[in-house]
Amino acid sequence: MLEIVNDHQDPFFNLAVEEYVLKNMDPEEEYFILWQNSPTVVVGRNQETLKEINPEYARERGIAVARRMSGGGAVYHDLGNLNYTFIVKERGRFHNFRDLINPVLRALHAIGVPAAISGRNDIVVEGKKVSGNAQYRYLDRLLHHGTLLYATDLEEMARVLTPSEHKLSSKGVRSVEARVVNIKEYLPAGVTIDKLKDAIRSFVENGPLKQYRLTETDVKSIADLRDSKYSAASWIYGVSEAFNICKSARFEWGIITVCLNVENGYINRCRISGDFFFEREIEGLEEYFLGLPYSRDAVRNLLAAIDIKEYIPHAVNEEFVKLVCPQ
Repeated sequence: MLEIVNDHQDPFFNLAVEEYVLKNMDPEEEYFILWQNSPTVVVGRNQETLKEINPEYARERGIAVARRMSGGGAVYHDLGNLNYTFIVKERGRFHNFRDLINPVLRALHAIGVPAAISGRNDIVVEGKKVSGNAQYRYLDRLLHHGTLLYATDLEEMARVLTPSEHKLSSKGVRSVEARVVNIKEYLPAGVTIDKLKDAIRSFVENGPLKQYRLTETDVKSIADLRDSKYSAASWIYGVSEAFNICKSARFEWGIITVCLNVENGYINRCRISGDFFFEREIEGLEEYFLGLPYSRDAVRNLLAAIDIKEYIPHAVNEEFVKLVCPQ
C-alpha cells in the first residue's frame, strides 16, 4: 500500500485528490491518504446542501461548503480534524465498514483512547462520536474515508451544521455538540495530531508505508477536476427545482426525502435525497419515476419491475411505496 502525501488544506482540491486517485492511478495498487481541510462543511452525495447547513453563518465565518462522492451525512472539518482515505480493491468490502475502520480503531487503542465501533460506520468514545465513515465504489475499486475529531472546534461545528429533527431524535439528543467529543480529551499531554497520524500509519500496513508524492502532472489534473467539479456551485448545491410533493422518513439505514412534481396525475420531476448510503448513482432511480402515474399501485409495480436495492441497498419496497404515496 502506498501513502499519498497530501499537505493541501483546500477542501475542493482534497476531494478531487480522492477521485483522481480512485479513477486514474494504478488500479493494481492500493492507496492510503491522511489529510486535513481548512474550516469546511462537507455534505454527502445525495443531501440537499441548504437543509444541512446554516449558509449565513458559513459565509460570515469563511467556512467553505463542499460535496463529496460518497453517501452519508454532513460533517464539519477544520485543522483539528484528521481525515483518512483508503482506496483499495473492493473484494466484497463495499458496505463492510469494519474492515477498514479497524486499523484506525487499533491505533486509537494503542495511544490510550477507549474507542469502539458503533453501528455500521461510526467510532465512539463513551457513547459519543469521534469518527464517521462513508464509502464509494467505482468499478472494482473502493474508496473508504472517515473523519477523526482530534481537537475540532465543536461550537463552530454546532453553529454551522443544521441536522434534521429526524437525525437528532434518532440519536436521543437535541444538539450536535451533545453527541460528539474530541479524542484529545482522552489523550496524555504531548500526544499531538502528528503522533496520531504516525499511530494510524503503523496499523495500516505491517512495516513502514511507502510514500508517493503527487507529480506536477497529477497536481495539474487534480486542480482541473477541482475547478470543473468540486468548487462548482452546480455540484455543491445542485439545481433548484420546484416540487409540489415532498415526503421524508427516517429508517434504520438513513434519512430519505422524495420530492416530486406531479401534474395531471403524472410525475414529471423526481428528486431523492438524504444521508443514506447508495450503491449506484441515485439519478438512475429518479429517472424511473418520470412519466409514472402518481399512485401506490404504479409505484409498487415499478419497484417490482426494478431492483431498488441496486441503488439503495437497505430499502424495502413497501416502505418506499408508503413514503412516496402515503395514501
